[in-house]
Amino acid sequence: MKITHNGTEYVIRFVHLRENNEERTICAILTTAGQCCGSGIAHCSPQDNFRRATGRKLALSRAVQDAFPREQRAAVWAAIWEARKAV
Repeated sequence: MKITHNGTEYVIRFVHLRENNEERTICAILTTAGQCCGSGIAHCSPQDNFRRATGRKLALSRAVQDAFPREQRAAVWAAIWEARKAV
């Protein structure tokens, strides 16, 4: 997914991993030049069912918190929702 914030384009990527009975989702927010701005990881508890949608939500939330200061997050979330509508 691509978003634009303050004139800069960002790419959001997800990876879902299942290995050694551990399931997790990783989200990375990258500039179009490939520089990592922030990342977030969602670990699935052994008692829970692995759901990609839930992992994406948690990992994305953590990546946005890592990449952007609090004052900018509302605008970033608005850009993410606009990008999702376009799909």
